[in-house]
Amino acid sequence: MLSRLNDKGLENTNLHCLWQDLTQERQQKEIARHRKFEALLGYDADEVDEVLIANRLVDANRFGDDALAELTATETGGATPHNGSTWSQEIEDQARSGFDMNAKDALCLVNPDNIPLYGHPHAWKFGESLAQALRQQEDLGDQCIPHDRLAAFAGTVNDIITNSSRRAGNISFVLNGGNGCAKPALRPGRVTGRRFELARLIGDHLVHTQIESTNEHLYPATISHSYRQKMQRAFAAEFLCPFQAVKTMVGHDLSEEKQAEVVKHFKVSPMTVRTQLVNNNLLHPENAPDSVGRGSSHLAFC
Repeated sequence: MLSRLNDKGLENTNLHCLWQDLTQERQQKEIARHRKFEALLGYDADEVDEVLIANRLVDANRFGDDALAELTATETGGATPHNGSTWSQEIEDQARSGFDMNAKDALCLVNPDNIPLYGHPHAWKFGESLAQALRQQEDLGDQCIPHDRLAAFAGTVNDIITNSSRRAGNISFVLNGGNGCAKPALRPGRVTGRRFELARLIGDHLVHTQIESTNEHLYPATISHSYRQKMQRAFAAEFLCPFQAVKTMVGHDLSEEKQAEVVKHFKVSPMTVRTQLVNNNLLHPENAPDSVGRGSSHLAFC
């Protein structure tokens, strides 16, 4: 557009001035960062409450920009820190009363080169592929993953699944404490929900430590529909409730009774089973109102 204006002999227009200001801001790291979080919070430039943006920059300095981008996406969906100030204060408070995790004992992927490139296939495809590779690696077959083994895959203890008295607030997360030590916390109260959230965190932690090789301080599982969160949900669904096994179990019987058998076998929620059936075109979305297909946000599990 600017070149077309220049060809017409039109210079120093409002568009030229705006582009110049934008270019200058992008060249200044702190201003560019400030603008990024303004946009993630859903505000135009200079319209956000400065106290709010200052708090989010504190969070970014503590957790890293990538993790904070996930949290700000959550805020646009209505979730905010309960203390009204910073995510870092709330998460660190919850982590202190949470469980212990030894990342050195957590599940690792033996052949990461066999996994698609992160960020390039659809999020659901990457998550499914990763889960299938891990189930094959661990020789899980069609079996349900018991509580203790699922907890061991995360490098933590069985109580994290069965003890809901120590619940997180708005999000589930793993807070990295360094030297392989970390603190996981789960949001749901029900066992099936806690299993699902823990599986999400296993996939996320594995991707960002082994496949992406990043060194983040926070690994969040949120309600947003970013690529990262969609990937987590798809991973958790396939890891806990593999579709091929579900297909074999239900056969041609898609009744609620048969779905309940699958729920009981894999220790997952009814929504997880229904969504697996919908997303793989065995069940029509109209017959499963709580599920969503790949054409929309994909895998809106509880």
